[in-house]
Amino acid sequence: MKTRRNPKLLALLGLATVQAVFLCFADGAAPVAATNAPAAEAQIPQSQFDDSLPNGRDPFFPRSQSRAASAGSTNTSRVASSSLVYRGVSGPPERRLAVINNASFSAGEEKEIVIAGSRIKVRCEEIRDDLVVVSVGSPPQRIELPLKKRF
Repeated sequence: MKTRRNPKLLALLGLATVQAVFLCFADGAAPVAATNAPAAEAQIPQSQFDDSLPNGRDPFFPRSQSRAASAGSTNTSRVASSSLVYRGVSGPPERRLAVINNASFSAGEEKEIVIAGSRIKVRCEEIRDDLVVVSVGSPPQRIELPLKKRF
C-alpha cells in the first residue's frame, strides 16, 4: 500500500517552521551566524621551572637521579668512599700491588673504576699491609681504606 503525501499538510508544516524562526528573532535573540564569533581570549598561566641544582628537578622525570649526580664532585666522593673496598695486597715490599674493587693498583697509579654506573678516577697514593690511601674525585679527596677482613 502506497502512502501519499498531502501537499497542503507539507505547506502547513513549512509555514509553521518559518513562523517559529521569526518568533525566535522577534524577541531580540541574536541570529545563529552571530554565535560563530571568536570567544573571548582565555588566560593561560605560564609554567615556571626552578632550574637551580639544589631545588630543581626534571619535570618529565621527577624521580631521576641524574641531576643529583651532576651537582658536584662531593657526591662522587661520598659514593666512592662508601663503595671502594681494599680487598688485598700482593708483591714484594718494594713493588706492592693493592687490589681495590677487583682492580690492581701500584703506588702512584691512577685508574677509572665504575661504581654505581658512573666512572670515578681513583689514584693510589700509598700502600700498606693493612691500609691503602687513595685520592678520589676532582678536586681530589684523600681517603684511607682499611683491608677487608675475611672470616
